[in-house]
Amino acid sequence: MIIMQRPGPVSVFRRILLFPIIVMMLASGVSALAADVVLNEYMASNGSFVPDEDGDHEDWIELYNRGENSIILEGYGLTDDPNRPFRWQFPRVSIAPGEFLIVWASGKDRRIPGANLHTNFSISAGGEPLQLTAADGRVVDFVPSRAVPRDISRGRKPDGTGGWEYFVEPTPGASNETEGVSGVTNPPHFSHSAGFYMEPFELELSHDDPGVVILYTLDGSVPSEANLDGMTYRHRFGHRMTPGDDLGPLVERELRSHAYDTPVTIQDRSGEANNISNLRSTFEREPGTFVFGETVFDPHVPADPIYKGVVVRARAVGPDAIPSETVTQSYFFRPDDSPRFTVPVVAITVSEDDFFDYHRGIYTAGEDFDAWRSSNPGTGMTPGRPGNFTRRGRGAERPGHLEWFDADGNRVLSQGAGFRIHGGWSRSNPRKSLRVYARADYGKSWFEHPFFDDFSEKTEFKRLLLRNGGNPMNHLIDPVASCDADHVSKPGRGANVPAGRPIYQRRVLGGDVFA
Repeated sequence: MIIMQRPGPVSVFRRILLFPIIVMMLASGVSALAADVVLNEYMASNGSFVPDEDGDHEDWIELYNRGENSIILEGYGLTDDPNRPFRWQFPRVSIAPGEFLIVWASGKDRRIPGANLHTNFSISAGGEPLQLTAADGRVVDFVPSRAVPRDISRGRKPDGTGGWEYFVEPTPGASNETEGVSGVTNPPHFSHSAGFYMEPFELELSHDDPGVVILYTLDGSVPSEANLDGMTYRHRFGHRMTPGDDLGPLVERELRSHAYDTPVTIQDRSGEANNISNLRSTFEREPGTFVFGETVFDPHVPADPIYKGVVVRARAVGPDAIPSETVTQSYFFRPDDSPRFTVPVVAITVSEDDFFDYHRGIYTAGEDFDAWRSSNPGTGMTPGRPGNFTRRGRGAERPGHLEWFDADGNRVLSQGAGFRIHGGWSRSNPRKSLRVYARADYGKSWFEHPFFDDFSEKTEFKRLLLRNGGNPMNHLIDPVASCDADHVSKPGRGANVPAGRPIYQRRVLGGDVFA
């Protein structure tokens, strides 16, 4: 027989006291476990380092479990905005001791256990904080905002406990054992702002740290120590547009970086021989008149020297630090103090090989058309035949820089951007439409400027469309083309209403204006 006794006052007090002690111990244990999972490495601008399952180069965040127990992450929050700690929440997934977990910061919002995880936000390369929050609202880990250059990661070394370093060789999903550096070099200073000038001048590049080396280019390429002796790419001058044509030669072209030691002379180059404007952007075998069907259009390879500018790109390289971001400045000349143009001017700077390389250039017919012609030797031409310029998607996007000058010649916008060819059959036209993308990968997620007079209240845009006039190809040779710019407005800023305005497009490669 079991004898049950009524507890005395002391027993009741002990039971009441024991319950909060147990709760506190459980909470303390959960808190300790939560603290064992940390933010360990991240990449805020994945230009070409590693693709996700869709083949897209998206930002990524790495978590690491530095503890001795598996941790279930269901309900944990991951964010780039501490005011919204649960901006994105984990599904029911766990992370084992010593395990790394990659979450793609792509904006695709995928939360299926067992599959690749994707947040509903991306990370700005210009700097955004990262925060990991436990399901009960406690902040587990926080990383302050820091600018991280393209294809560079920032991570802890040693894993989980060390200080933050920058890695030229990132290690997503693995230990941070590659060599790291402590910081990022500040960009160099330019003695003259971008814009329109009447007289030549000496451009001086400088830096606050006398120990850095300033690299610069005049051909539109990104300055690099690897290119101080030059680098080459190949461009095809002429294709078999009609059966029986001979192939044009594959010609090597050079891009070169320079170490700054003396001022750079900036002057009007319009009287110099044309360069980039002589490269091929169509299926044609010989330059000159463009013929389609029974219609003959004016020459799109100019015979006389064209209006030119000077584009200077510079970056600083310091000891024990990641090279600085690249600063891009475009300079143009006019005969007097009056505006040269009555409409805004957009200057697009890209590395020449990104547009005209035989294998990867997106502005030329290239290897894709030659492969089609080899497989179809007797087939006639239509503008819809494949070429490098018919490539689509993120893989056919090239990085560059966009500068927008108002009608008075003042630069009102300057930022990194991504460029793709736009259109259907018009892709084979000599002058092509371009889609221009703002992405965190290039520094800013939005273009912030009131581009359109009729929609002046809208100042933030995700992408722009610089049009060539479409299939009416007579617009292609008009020196002041009627170019529309469509847009996608920022959510919450109103409907996505297409808008347009005339602009003067200057697509600048090595200072040559080729469109």
